[in-house]
Amino acid sequence: MDNGATLGGFGLGIAYIAHREIKKGKLKGRKFVVLGIVCSLIGIVGSFLW
Repeated sequence: MDNGATLGGFGLGIAYIAHREIKKGKLKGRKFVVLGIVCSLIGIVGSFLW
């Protein structure tokens, strides 16, 4: 496990917090949260494959 998995996990945590805040405040930006989750998952999976 290297930095990709660590940063990916951190990114997932931040995306979760952002999604919760967006939902609570009825704000825009959900697409960016989803994009952040996807990028974080790619980083995590990529760190285990390469």
